[in-house]
Amino acid sequence: MLRPGIVLFELMLYIANVSAFINKEDGVIFMIKRDFRNIFFLIPLLIVLTGGVPYIVKSETTNESKGINSVKTPNIHFEEEKYDIGEVEPDETIKHVYYFTNTGDERLVISDIKTICKCISFKTSSKEIQPGETGEIEVILDPGKESGKIWKIILVHSNDPARPVIRLKLRGFVKREVVAFPPYVYLPNFSKDKPSTRELYLLKGKNKDFTVLKIEADSEYISFDDPVPASQWNKEGYKINVTLKAAVPIGKFGGMLRIYTDSKEYQVVEVPVYTTVKGELSIKPGSISIIFVSGKVDSVKPAKLTSNISEKLFITNIKHNLEEYITTSVISIKDGHEYEIIATPIKDIPQKIIRGVIHVETDYEKQPVIKVPVLIYSKKQI
Repeated sequence: MLRPGIVLFELMLYIANVSAFINKEDGVIFMIKRDFRNIFFLIPLLIVLTGGVPYIVKSETTNESKGINSVKTPNIHFEEEKYDIGEVEPDETIKHVYYFTNTGDERLVISDIKTICKCISFKTSSKEIQPGETGEIEVILDPGKESGKIWKIILVHSNDPARPVIRLKLRGFVKREVVAFPPYVYLPNFSKDKPSTRELYLLKGKNKDFTVLKIEADSEYISFDDPVPASQWNKEGYKINVTLKAAVPIGKFGGMLRIYTDSKEYQVVEVPVYTTVKGELSIKPGSISIIFVSGKVDSVKPAKLTSNISEKLFITNIKHNLEEYITTSVISIKDGHEYEIIATPIKDIPQKIIRGVIHVETDYEKQPVIKVPVLIYSKKQI
């Protein structure tokens, strides 16, 4: 096939009635016209020779290549991803619609919608949205058991490759006469070397006055200061400093703080207090998981015991209460400082879930026994 530039070049030569010859002395090509009136036909010829047609051809080729290589994909776009419900009553049902559009050029599929809060349900207008069309996700919140500031997240899964999971957020304030914030006292990274303190607020959720009569803790390791007037979220109330003492035993700790008030709605407010006290010996992950799928072992995740003491650590014994289902073994990774605790399944379990505990006994006086929870989970192949 002839190139467009060559064809046009020959055509211009014919129309302009031009001949060419080579001057053998200097090797230069001369263009001589027989009819001066046809000189204007040489202008298009010069455009061709300077790359005009190649530029056009290149542009067309590039556009065609783009068309061949482009991939059609869906694109999910929400009008809003955050919504503030404001202040609501506990018995008030809240409904809000999140509108979205498929701005891509391929069919959009909503594969799943998830939330961890049982107080939320949802409805979708359609799980398949064609390009250019819109959809709706209606979120229904029942705040009956909620109190104070809430922040809920709804996960929307789709086949949009750019944003396969979108987090829709719903926030607000559930009004009650007495609101504890936070609703629990959690002390992360707690160390036995020193006590740790957190602030707890008791607020007037409905702007009704109340008085703190007394405070009690169900553990000797929990202490607290007298309440003092304070405010949070533009709500008046009290601030209480809650302290966990350094003498807390190593491992998981949980206690309860009970605050008595003269409120008619909330005479007793219970606030959980919990942490995990780290020692020189630690287990990661905190448990061993064994998963069966259709009677066959799908995965086993061992636990790693790490020692931060200078002397070598020795494991003296291992005990557990799952003799019918597992055997246990220990592998030394770093001599005296790191071990792997392995649970080997013997057979599938008769029910969906079985829980147990492995007791790892050591020669370290401060942590003579390390407890490792075991979860055996059985499910059918989908």
